Parts: sequence; structure tokens; C-alpha cells
Amino acid sequence: MEYLIFNTCNQFIGFLSKLGCKSGTIEELRGLCSISAAVLVVAIGRAVWVEVIAVILAAHILCCLFFKQEMELSLIGLQNAGKTSLVNVIATGGYSEDMIPTVGFNMRKVTKGNVTIKLWDLGGQPRFRSMWERYCRAVSAIVYVVDAADFDNLSVSRSELHDLLSKPSLSGIPLLVLGNKIDKQGALSKEDFMEQMGLKSITDREVCCYMISCKNSTNIDTVIDWLIKHSKSKN
Repeated sequence: MEYLIFNTCNQFIGFLSKLGCKSGTIEELRGLCSISAAVLVVAIGRAVWVEVIAVILAAHILCCLFFKQEMELSLIGLQNAGKTSLVNVIATGGYSEDMIPTVGFNMRKVTKGNVTIKLWDLGGQPRFRSMWERYCRAVSAIVYVVDAADFDNLSVSRSELHDLLSKPSLSGIPLLVLGNKIDKQGALSKEDFMEQMGLKSITDREVCCYMISCKNSTNIDTVIDWLIKHSKSKN
């Protein structure tokens, strides 16, 4: 009977995880689950354990849903890197070849489970790069998107990234660098991409790198998971 209680709790905790509850909260619930299962077997009879578990799980659900999570992030990178495509794929799962380049900036809110993500999609043309810093202040994370198959602009992309990160106002903000368009022939490997972008030299903040394809949705779920883990609780 203890195993049955434990298994039931764990199945429901897995459901909470899919809703977007923080990993730390999930682990705490798993620990509570193992303790509760043993205690319930001793303390109550077979007739009422289902009702008790239902009450416990309902309380956990309300707790997870009450503590909403939110994050604000800026998507930056050179023009045609695929920033707007990334926003659309995250929001709707859809991809279009005919994307209109972002002029200035666009803002979009996306909800994943109980996490609300506010996305600032910033234009990548030279005349807009001076405003990147302004929209990166106080965000939960900076997402820098690079066309991993555009070798002609890699050095410019690297220079713009490192120049941006040198701004004192952006110190310590987590950085997610995405090598996009890996569906294209000749796109860089992750190791070569990280070397070309000089990512290992960035030591003043958390840095994460994924190789993605908005067109094929490659690693998009991984990106979303990273974003959710970096969200902030809102009571």
C-alpha cells in the first residue's frame, strides 16, 4: 500500500512538472511524497487514504499555481539571425520562410505553463544596435541569436556581443547564445561555434549555448526549458 501511495503521488508530481513548476519545488514535493507515503500507511486505514492524498495534492497544486512565475528577456543579434522566427516558434510552434525584418523592436508575451515570458525582439540592423543595452537592463536573461551558417558575419556578431557585455549596466545578467539555422549545409558545430564567438572567455556571468533550428524546431524545447528555469517567482 505504501508503494501505491508513493506511485500515485509521483505521477501527479510529474504532471506539476509539466505545468512549469520550478525543479527545486518538484524535488521538495518528491521528498515529501516518500515521507508522506510511509506515514499515511501507519496513521490511517485503507478506507480514507485516497481522500487524504487528494487533499494533499490539491494543496500542492494551489501552491504551484498561486506562485506564478514570470521573466523578461531581450532577443538580440544581427539582422537575419532568426530572432523573430524564434519568437514565433516559441509562441506558436509555427515557422515561416517569409519573415519581415524587425524595425526597431517588437514585444510579445508568451505563456508556458504557469510561466509568463515577456520577449523583446530587437532589430539587428546597425542603426538599431545602439539601443540594445537599454532593452537588456534588468531583464532575466539576454538571448543572443546568431546565424551559424553565415560565416561572413560571425566576426561582426562576436564583436557586437562582447561590446554589449562590456556595459556595466548588464553585469551578471545570464546569457543564452543560440547558434541558429543548423539545418543549413555547412553550419558550424557547437564546438567551432563557441570558439568563433569567444564564449569561453566570458567569465562574469552564467553562459549557456545551444545549437538550434527554428525551421525544424531542433532544440527549441531545450531552449524553453532553460528559459523556464531562469524565470522568477511572483507572489
